[in-house]
Amino acid sequence: MRETVSGILKRVDQLVKDRKLDEALLEADRAKEIDPLNVYAHAYEERITNLRRETKARSRSTKERRGGTTHEAAGRSKREGRGSG
Repeated sequence: MRETVSGILKRVDQLVKDRKLDEALLEADRAKEIDPLNVYAHAYEERITNLRRETKARSRSTKERRGGTTHEAAGRSKREGRGSG
């Protein structure tokens, strides 16, 4: 039985909600193979691509902040220690 584009896109939507972006992108590509002109399949592909970029950027930002946060926390601990003695 041939799967419908509608059914595939429903699965894509759920995969995006579950943050399974690689799998969602593969499914969106499958939908486009079946119906190359389907605007929803193209829209999902664009959305997933943007979400992946945002996720990577957020991950880099978090790693950078961790380095700064450690120093800031150490400085705060020293300041707090001085004030309580």
